[in-house]
Amino acid sequence: MDSRRNSIKLMDVEQRHGKFKPVIKKAMVELEGSPNKKFASLRDEWALKNRYVSPGPIQFVGPTADDINHTLIPELGAQAA
Repeated sequence: MDSRRNSIKLMDVEQRHGKFKPVIKKAMVELEGSPNKKFASLRDEWALKNRYVSPGPIQFVGPTADDINHTLIPELGAQAA
């Protein structure tokens, strides 16, 4: 199993006080991105009905280890299949 297949780059390098330091990459919400558009389309229904999904802890081995996070499915599109 290759754990890097669906990995996302979380680290970045930024200059701080004149020196380059490894930092956690900033991740702003893309308001025009596919995940946010999906959320916006379901927001009114979720306000009225119980549509809560708990993903549970991250699984590294077992039958759900390769499952893709619900937030990433709209963003990855056909790649998620």
